[in-house]
Amino acid sequence: MNLRLHNICWSRRYAVWARYAGGGWWGRGSIISPDMRGFYEKFLPFNEFKHSLITIGEQILKSPDWVPKILRSNDILSLPDFWAMLPDAFAGRVTFKEEELFPLFCAIADPSRFGTADNRYPEQLQQISDFIKKAGQGRAVRLLDLGCGIGLGTYELAQLGGTVVGVTSEHLEVWMAEHRRLPHDAVREKLFRRYPQTLPVTFAYGFAESYRDGSLYDVIVCNGLAGGRFLNATVKLTEFLQTCDTLLAPQGRLFIANRFHEGERPGVERLCAIARRFGWQIEGHWKSLVFFRKNNVTTT
Repeated sequence: MNLRLHNICWSRRYAVWARYAGGGWWGRGSIISPDMRGFYEKFLPFNEFKHSLITIGEQILKSPDWVPKILRSNDILSLPDFWAMLPDAFAGRVTFKEEELFPLFCAIADPSRFGTADNRYPEQLQQISDFIKKAGQGRAVRLLDLGCGIGLGTYELAQLGGTVVGVTSEHLEVWMAEHRRLPHDAVREKLFRRYPQTLPVTFAYGFAESYRDGSLYDVIVCNGLAGGRFLNATVKLTEFLQTCDTLLAPQGRLFIANRFHEGERPGVERLCAIARRFGWQIEGHWKSLVFFRKNNVTTT
């Protein structure tokens, strides 16, 4: 389905909704109850809507792989849930202009609930800075930011010294990080201007639990991911630690911080339990941890 057909189809569906719904249209701050979801699903089924967006994305983006992964998942239950994660420019809408499509897909790949900004973990940043000063000993250190999102935190790390690689599993986030652009968020895009363009930062597509590039890193950072909703299964956490073990230089450090709700603490504790089983040493609070291998024990 192309954009023209999408807009015709969903304009008609909206007209039906407006004729028979009898209630107010969704607005920012609306409580998305089961009744609301059911109400919208009756007239505006989200599975059909997202399938239409996926088809459009496959046509206009560089590759079908660039379509945000959340659209291919079952994480979004209804149109109101979808709108709630979008900026105001797209929230509450079912039709779009051609020039809005790329910013729309960027917004879907970078929802505000991910909290992708800089200066989120200042205490960790100081810890990393102190470690780099001791570990560098006159050489350039290498840092890896796993799950870097749009890369603001990666640029922040680069100011500490050394070279930094940021890794994210969304192709559009790689594009946004490389180009220092947020087509969907002009206000937050200005945050990139804090960082010189000459900083030694590169970005790559990959998954935190399986990334390999043949390099060794003095510091690995993984914030807001390991132990949370997107990386919490035992097998995935084990793979993640294996990846970090492969990528971490001798005497290196793995830094993990989060702003998770208390309900996600068991996932972080599961990660720690697996790590200890494989000989990792751990220091810190569950919201800000440092992992290291005292005797170079291999996670296998």
